[in-house]
Amino acid sequence: MTYPLANDENGNPIDVPPDAVGWRVRCSGGRRGRPRNIYDTETGRQLQVELGVTLDDLIDRGVPTGRYRLEAVNAEGRVLPHVMAYTEVPEGEEEDEDETSGLPFPRSEGERLGRAMLALERQSETLRGVVSDVTQAFHCMVQAFAPMRPAPPAPIIVNEPVAAEGGGSNTQEIIVQTITQVANTLMEAWKQKQAAGGGA
Repeated sequence: MTYPLANDENGNPIDVPPDAVGWRVRCSGGRRGRPRNIYDTETGRQLQVELGVTLDDLIDRGVPTGRYRLEAVNAEGRVLPHVMAYTEVPEGEEEDEDETSGLPFPRSEGERLGRAMLALERQSETLRGVVSDVTQAFHCMVQAFAPMRPAPPAPIIVNEPVAAEGGGSNTQEIIVQTITQVANTLMEAWKQKQAAGGGA
């Protein structure tokens, strides 16, 4: 009796002994080394399928893209030596994937609801992260722009009296010059204060 996946590495049919009851699916090592075990997502055991399975059956069992070695096993679950078949799940043969999550399209209403809840949770996590980053950025900006103190008023400088010609001093002229300087200085200080206070 022939089986759909009972072929060697070159695609030639192989003889399956009568005591074989199934295939143990292992990921073909190829250039990376020894074959790796594939586990059943429902039982947690090494994936074992019936002898008559097809490539579509493997895909339905969730087997991803890759090359696989099928080892014949007997009724006791023991591998039969030197009875191995090879197959490959090519890219694009898996179930169509949801572009937003990279997962296969859900098959039931409960699966769709669960997928929607997962997407909502991911969006909430992203939003919380963005809000936290923006809050921290504003905090840093506030710390950088500390309250600024107003500039102190300009000091009042009174020039020394200038001696009048002939070695004497004209007291009245000196007083007028001094008062004029003080008034100009006070006026400049008042203008600066008004400008700093917004004209209040």
